[in-house]
Amino acid sequence: MSILPLFDRADDEALAESAGRVWSVSELTALVKATLEGDFADVAVCGEVSNLARPRSGHVYFSLKDDGAQVRAVLWKADARRLVFELGDALAVRAWGAIDLATADQGMIDAPPRCQSAGRRSAR
Repeated sequence: MSILPLFDRADDEALAESAGRVWSVSELTALVKATLEGDFADVAVCGEVSNLARPRSGHVYFSLKDDGAQVRAVLWKADARRLVFELGDALAVRAWGAIDLATADQGMIDAPPRCQSAGRRSAR
């Protein structure tokens, strides 16, 4: 793979000197993954469900969001079968699980083995 400069060569050299080390995408992702997964091995998060998808696999994919941010989440098939409420868009939930930063073009995935309805839907 060839690397083409995006800006003037002098700018590239100054940036490299000021940044210290230049990381590859894989190296940076591995470092962030190790940090996040180590510090957030068991986390509880409260948010509104959006972008819910139920593919044939039986897993449930969705985002948890609030006014300032969102994280992508997956509820694995075995855990999804144990839900005692209907998970749907705009439902406020509390989810517990571990942070998993995927390394294959997926972004941040929160895999909550436990999910509980907070008992309300947002007004839209």
